[in-house]
Amino acid sequence: MKTLPSWMGVALAAAMLAAPGAVAAGDETTDDAGSISGVVRFKGDIPEPVPAEVASGEDLCHKEKIYREDLVVSKDARVSWAVVTVKKAQPVAESDPEDAEGPVLDQQGCRYVPHVVVVDAGEKLTVLNSDGILHNVNTKSKKNLPKNIAMVASLTSMDMKFKRAERIPVKCDVHPWMGAWIVVTDDPLHAVTGVDGTFRIDNVPAGAHTLELWHESLGTVTREVEVAKGSVTEIEFELSR
Repeated sequence: MKTLPSWMGVALAAAMLAAPGAVAAGDETTDDAGSISGVVRFKGDIPEPVPAEVASGEDLCHKEKIYREDLVVSKDARVSWAVVTVKKAQPVAESDPEDAEGPVLDQQGCRYVPHVVVVDAGEKLTVLNSDGILHNVNTKSKKNLPKNIAMVASLTSMDMKFKRAERIPVKCDVHPWMGAWIVVTDDPLHAVTGVDGTFRIDNVPAGAHTLELWHESLGTVTREVEVAKGSVTEIEFELSR
């Protein structure tokens, strides 16, 4: 993965294009709804990966090279870990609770996986410790009660809930290079870009909507979109320093 220290400033492109291979979010689109599919690109020189400052200690933390993830850009300028949300909209059809997989934040290879996880307010977040070593989950929340929990090797799983919408940075005090974001939202239609920079949000009500894109290093932008029944609205975001 490509990484770079936090940057300031954001630019938004008004182009429209197809985004094959988008990361799905939400339910399959019904006849009464549409979908939003898109890609997030980086404008400018592609940043080189920046190694994390990994301290000596457990051998597990040195099995693979660990890079910072505050800005991950592919060789073809695709941006990972951007959260795209349809503001103030409800899905046309509810998902089946038995089929839905809840959000998970793992501690794996002395990294948080994924780097960004989105959780609906009040929804259960499962936190795993796949490493089998001591980790510390420290949520730097302000609107929600902060949590600071040591996950010893024998504690492989625990649940968290957050009542209020907030973007929460997470740190491990034992391994200070470990960082992630828990994005708690009141808006159930959302997606996070993967390594190909794409996203897809299904089951969006037909009509005019506001899209909000947030990235930890590149900031927040909004975009107005029109969704038609049974069709896919395609969109491109372009971000810069």
